Amino acid sequence: MRSLVHSLRMIVATAFAAALAFSCVYPFDAKVEGGGGIISIEGDILAGDWTTVLVTGSQALATTDLPPLIDATVYVESRNGQRKNAVRVEAGTGDFAEHAYYLIDTRKLDVSQQCRLVVVIEGTTYACDWQDIRRTSQVDSLSYQIAEDREWMDICVSAHGEADGGYYRWIGREVYEYKADFQATVYFDPAADSVTYFADGANYYYCWMRRSAPDIMTASTLQMEEDRLIGYPVMSINCRDERISYYYNICLIQESISEDAWRYWNNIARNSSEVGGLFSPQPSEIRGNIHNLQDTTEYVIGYISASQVSSAQIMIPNHATQFYVAPDGFPEVPKLVRRNEWRKYYYDLDWWPYRMYFPPDPDGGEEPDPSEEPDDGSGVAEYTWLPHRCVDCRTKGGTKRKPAEWPTIEI
Repeated sequence: MRSLVHSLRMIVATAFAAALAFSCVYPFDAKVEGGGGIISIEGDILAGDWTTVLVTGSQALATTDLPPLIDATVYVESRNGQRKNAVRVEAGTGDFAEHAYYLIDTRKLDVSQQCRLVVVIEGTTYACDWQDIRRTSQVDSLSYQIAEDREWMDICVSAHGEADGGYYRWIGREVYEYKADFQATVYFDPAADSVTYFADGANYYYCWMRRSAPDIMTASTLQMEEDRLIGYPVMSINCRDERISYYYNICLIQESISEDAWRYWNNIARNSSEVGGLFSPQPSEIRGNIHNLQDTTEYVIGYISASQVSSAQIMIPNHATQFYVAPDGFPEVPKLVRRNEWRKYYYDLDWWPYRMYFPPDPDGGEEPDPSEEPDDGSGVAEYTWLPHRCVDCRTKGGTKRKPAEWPTIEI
């Protein structure tokens, strides 16, 4: 999951970032110090599933990085005294590559008891209002729909059954495979001061990203004839979004929420889409249900619901949809780097080797044999280099941790 503070901030940065999002040239990120110190707590209590919780602090508006996880004691408690403690999961080791989070096993939470989320930070206790655990309807299936102009793809949900209240929210857990901009065949070993070929299929070209879907997904069936959703679009993906470039998998977790929670999330979504329009509710006006138990005047960002859940997932391969539109070329050109400059490029400029360099044949003859290593007369092979971010998929936030039963052979 992404923090609410970060979601609101990212909207402001979107227009500038969009022009640079599809190449290995990245903008200079000028950090702005400061922040209001407002605590943000996120993580609905999911009875029958794992509950994930983010505890973060506000940052300056110009900062687009995810705020760090605050050290805290986190747990879910029930009216009958049952308590389920959280464990901290570091970034890249669990379901989310982008950030650390707290994980609580609420798969066997007593649904007959009211419960609440409690967070203790340096002796200060924050808690949401006591919650009844709501029933939700059954998710029947997920599907996708591509617009006629092929600019957008909608992820749609179908669900039916009796739920409490007719208000819904979905949490999306995404996994997708993507590639670096260039596939390097060699890497630099600084200890040996040498450039070496990857062995046994090893690479930094293919990566897998695990993250929460950034969309705020809610719905109400109160104006419908029955509490049923058929092909209801809950999120959209643009044709130039790297998530959909290869293989994209999303698991949607459906929960039932109260009318107050539905209004809260809709206000957040409206505030984000309007980028703080003149008449849109400002973040400080969007009140949640989390309180400092020692100082009720403190403003805390977040709204916690408690619900039984239903879920479904879908895998969308680009080879079947032909939906993804790749960027037109890359602005970076591989550069020949002499051996005496390897360490300078590696340490000072953050460049990595790309491939062995073969001088062009002035006679236009056959392609050189890769087994015949050319050199500059010193007996040392030469290589072209590129910025690290262009040849290492991990710089985009993903990892080399391939999901089990993933349908491709890449490693």
